Amino acid sequence: MLLGITGSGTSTTLASIALAITAETSPDALDLLVLDLGSRALAPLADLPHTLAYVGSGPGAAEQQARFLRHLRTELDKRRADPAHRRPTLVLIDGLATLRDEFQDYDGLALLDALYRAYADGPALNLWFAVSTTRAKAVPSAMDEVTTQKWLYRLADPYDYSALGVRGQNIPAPVPG
Repeated sequence: MLLGITGSGTSTTLASIALAITAETSPDALDLLVLDLGSRALAPLADLPHTLAYVGSGPGAAEQQARFLRHLRTELDKRRADPAHRRPTLVLIDGLATLRDEFQDYDGLALLDALYRAYADGPALNLWFAVSTTRAKAVPSAMDEVTTQKWLYRLADPYDYSALGVRGQNIPAPVPG
């Protein structure tokens, strides 16, 4: 989980994670799914041979985003039914806060619940996630409680650092990246 305001380096970090793992892994041994709700900084990842799906933001993207989330739910169900025959999949989500804001209706909340379940149960089934958000308070407890790594970048509210366990003297300098 990468937490930082726009321009702090979270999108670059997601792209770096994807490039590092795909450089070491054959396209036959890894699938990459990308949901880019930020500045479309992850768009070049769509051209990687590992990428099964790239979904961005903008006009008309809401249905594609919903299909992406439904696919995660379906994929999790398939992996539960047959965990031995599923190759590793890395899911990148850039803009969790935006995703939550856009899916606040009845159907959207069900899709978000499916995402939270996939995030929690996925690692045991070779379904891995790297997620960024601009707001620490936008991370739902269903994801926060199972997150094993949090990378803090520049946050909008200094109190968010203390809520995440960082003492005042350890708050990073307000620089990009």
